[in-house]
Amino acid sequence: MQANITTAAPADLVASKVSAAAASVAPGGLLSLEVATVNAGSTPSPATVTRLYLSSDQAIGGSDMFLGDVAVPALCAGCTAGTPVTVTVPAGTAPGNYVSGACADAGGQVQESNKGNNCLAGSAVAVEGSIQLSDCRREGFSGRFLADWSASSGEWSLFEESLRGEGRGDEAWMWASGRLQDASGRESYTFDLQPSDSGRDPAVGRHGGVMFCASSPTRRMDPSESGYILDWIDRAADQGLRLLSFDGGQARELQVGTPQFAEPPSNWRIVLDSRRIRVFADGVPCMDVADATYRGGYFGVWAFTGQTVRLDNLSFGTACGTVQRPFDLTLDGALDLSDCVSLLGFLFLGDPARLPCGDGTPDHAANKVLADHNGDGRIDLSDAMAALGHFFLGGPPPASGEVCLPIEGCPRPIGGLGCLERR
Repeated sequence: MQANITTAAPADLVASKVSAAAASVAPGGLLSLEVATVNAGSTPSPATVTRLYLSSDQAIGGSDMFLGDVAVPALCAGCTAGTPVTVTVPAGTAPGNYVSGACADAGGQVQESNKGNNCLAGSAVAVEGSIQLSDCRREGFSGRFLADWSASSGEWSLFEESLRGEGRGDEAWMWASGRLQDASGRESYTFDLQPSDSGRDPAVGRHGGVMFCASSPTRRMDPSESGYILDWIDRAADQGLRLLSFDGGQARELQVGTPQFAEPPSNWRIVLDSRRIRVFADGVPCMDVADATYRGGYFGVWAFTGQTVRLDNLSFGTACGTVQRPFDLTLDGALDLSDCVSLLGFLFLGDPARLPCGDGTPDHAANKVLADHNGDGRIDLSDAMAALGHFFLGGPPPASGEVCLPIEGCPRPIGGLGCLERR
């Protein structure tokens, strides 16, 4: 008598889903993924590991950039295990276009009917270069169209050599490419912005602005979004400029309403240090808020639903400078005792934590031009003493002179008070 013996087919583990929540990420940034693994075989599989990668092509494997491992429980035949996971993109990742990927049974411990189907190429991910805010970047939008910008919603175009956005059915959002960062927490943004009213919502009126220090280039109400909003609104309850913090898509008022301005300013300026945010409208200080929650991130411009906004003459970075008055360490356009106090605070108290220009160190060439009062090539107590002698005893003026001069690497004097206006 002959017995028929049937052997069950082995398990077959397959990475069935790899989907990134965001289309772009900065080096060193967090990337959220939806990952799933299925047992396509006929017998159960033990607990395994699915490995995540970032690849320059569709062929996913061990030679690609490792992102992390996902624990997969034991699976019955035909069963799937899925989970959201957040990984860190290595800080040294070169900017470019990549593909997220996953390989099931990364340890290779399961006997499978097909080892060739373990890996899956998932959604595309762009790794963006970081823009150092110790540099200077300017956008005039003249003769070129948004090579370094990306729209997430709305209609965008060049109009009379400015960037114009219109919210049609939803808010319009446009983002500068690249994540802005500076280890010191110092940031500066200057731009011309004009919101326009379509008449669609009379209660709101003109409404639009910018978002800065944003966690991702999406929209303000997105649950994953955090950062700051500076906008204009005509609504009576909070008319004028508004500075808001968005924390996971939820708004938190920092300072709301500027009744001293009946019309939106033409020129907006935002200055951040490690502790405060200051806002200037047409050169006039109008907001000074203590908040250090967010620093660095994405910069975008937006218009409310049914509204339009125009942006021009944008510069961001602490090195976007103008002419300076030598030894004006407070960058207020004047030369007085406060500059001595600022230098002494830097030298002995660590407050401020850095000098105004370049990388903030005494060795930076811009700071030597600005702060080396006695011209000995060093920035130290003797410069504060020389300045006090100049103020109170008629001693020599700063070694760089008494006439304003351009110092490359220094930010614009605070409040738009140009040095030449104060002579």
